[in-house]
This record gives sequence, structure tokens and C-alpha cells, in this order.
Amino acid sequence: MAYALSVELHVALRSMAISTNQLNELKRRFLDRCRDNLVALKGAAQDARAMEPGEQREALVRIAHSLAGTGGIFGFPILSEKASHLETFLLSGQIDRSSFDTLLQNLVSELEAMPGG
Repeated sequence: MAYALSVELHVALRSMAISTNQLNELKRRFLDRCRDNLVALKGAAQDARAMEPGEQREALVRIAHSLAGTGGIFGFPILSEKASHLETFLLSGQIDRSSFDTLLQNLVSELEAMPGG
């Protein structure tokens, strides 16, 4: 599904006359944000409070949600999937540190494997 969305967006962007240079610039900004998000996610992996309800957990939900959407748009469907899994887990209210650590590490690993990661 993320791939289909990516293709649809690509077609839509083309029809809106967005140049390749503009699209490349948007992708570059996305990759820059991914690096920033990687730092935040690694910090959360080291912080026991990341699992507790509150600001830090909400920040993780926002990061995961953003990566789930934009990852697919910019051609990174696996990133999108892993981010979506973490977001779903966090929104479920579960407090299972082992599951959290696994989902978070899966997302961190995917971000590290990205260009410039």
C-alpha cells in the first residue's frame, strides 16, 4: 500500500508541474529530518521514561507517525512499515518494554541503513 501511495504521489506531483529539482530538494529535507529523528529515537532507547505516558511518549508517536507517512511518499516503504508498527504500539497504551525496545530498534536500524543515515 505504501508503494502504491508513493507512485500515486509521484504522479500527482508530476501533474502539478513540480520539477525534479524541487522533488529532490524535498527528499533531501526528508533525509535531513530522518537524521534528526534518528538521534531522538536513539535517545529514547536509552531512556526508561520513554515508555511512560507523557510528553516523551507523545513525541515518539509524532516521530513515528511522520516517518510512517513520509517514508512511503519518498520511496522508503520498509521505513514506513516499521514506523507504523511503533506508532500503533505506542498508541495502544501498552507498557511492554521488550516489545517497545524491539520495535524501536527495528526503526532505528532502518533509519541507519538509509542514505546518509
